Amino acid sequence: MLPGVSGSLVTEYFAEGFLSSTFGRELGLDRCQAARRGLTAWFRTARPRLGPVCTARHVYDLVAVPVVSALGFIPAGPRADCRPGLVVADLGPCEEASGSPLLLVIAWGERLDGVWREAVRVGLAAGSPWCLCFNGMTVRLIDAR
Repeated sequence: MLPGVSGSLVTEYFAEGFLSSTFGRELGLDRCQAARRGLTAWFRTARPRLGPVCTARHVYDLVAVPVVSALGFIPAGPRADCRPGLVVADLGPCEEASGSPLLLVIAWGERLDGVWREAVRVGLAAGSPWCLCFNGMTVRLIDAR
């Protein structure tokens, strides 16, 4: 059982067995435990400040930036051209595609089902290959092409 993995596109057996053994070295799984310890320590300090009253900007500052930083990205500051209730930031260059991935953040616990259209729209306008969407409780990866 992989904690935090759900959905039907990739089975849990496939993700746990095949992906880690085949791509483990390329994905840096040797550093996984250190990253997990760092995220656990961060969560202990951030958790008391998180909850239903957190705006998109709070979620960006307290959740999204630390998580994407732990994943190896260096997020730029939020863009000024996004709609109210949404924070959009560049995550830096992507080696495999033109354009840089985007980070889209909405308020704590809001449904990510409705943000995919905005992610694709903003992603296409920016020439971004994909978007990482956060609501403080869930992370969703969206193909923006």
